[in-house]
Amino acid sequence: MSREGQSAAKPIRNGWKVQRLTLSMLSLSDSSYLKGACLGDGCLRKVSSTTALLQMTHSAKQKDYLQWKADRLNKIFKSSNEVKPREIILSGKTHGACQWWSPSSEVLLPLWKELYPDGRKRFSPIFLREIGLEGLALLYMDDGNLHIRKRGQNKQGELMIRERTVELALYVPHDIAVMIGDWIECLTGASFIPRIPMSLKSPDKWNLRAGGTEARRFVDSLKPFACEAMAYKFDLHYDSSSNRGKAKWSEADREKYLFEADKVTRARSTQTDNAVGDDIVLSLPPLR
Repeated sequence: MSREGQSAAKPIRNGWKVQRLTLSMLSLSDSSYLKGACLGDGCLRKVSSTTALLQMTHSAKQKDYLQWKADRLNKIFKSSNEVKPREIILSGKTHGACQWWSPSSEVLLPLWKELYPDGRKRFSPIFLREIGLEGLALLYMDDGNLHIRKRGQNKQGELMIRERTVELALYVPHDIAVMIGDWIECLTGASFIPRIPMSLKSPDKWNLRAGGTEARRFVDSLKPFACEAMAYKFDLHYDSSSNRGKAKWSEADREKYLFEADKVTRARSTQTDNAVGDDIVLSLPPLR
């Protein structure tokens, strides 16, 4: 860094000052992206008294997604670190994986101190307050799932009503899950409910779930920041129960869906005194 600003790599002259990259030098977008990358599958490791590094590991099937994240992070760190193939042993079985490491950086040390106050990853309002939709999209692509909750099907094979449900696999204490849910609602307007994971009946491990209108509102808010390799997590037409790919909706199907979904919503509104039936009409995905 010279008095005239950043300079291309060349011999440093006397009088020039070398300035290291710090967190305050990052744009809001880069800072949000970097913090979001640390939340889900990212792992921060302290390297020295002044630096830390970020490591990300994914299955081999998600290599394109990891490469997409690495390309952006390499630009932030002005590095060229590559995604490397790895093998991971889980339950005695070997699985193909891929990993990426950032360079050791002073930028990451304050993030490590905030996110790992006692050596374990802990979500906190201080860490989340500067993370925007772009960072939240990373957390969703890392730890989120888009499910289909069945609403019923008759024996004549008529249309099965399905409601898209979003779940964030966080496995955090209840109070932390509520705090994360409030943060998500501030960013997207979508309301999430803490839920004990069905496969892990522990009173201190909670996920977040949103269904129906709330799920669609959440997904639509994050779509502009989606990675193409993870597009299936943003496709509200995707039918994962039958592997049919994108469901083909006819006008009759749409009317049946509206009728059934509206009945459920109006039934709920009698308990909450909130007329939210119109939300379903406005948030239905367009016909394709």
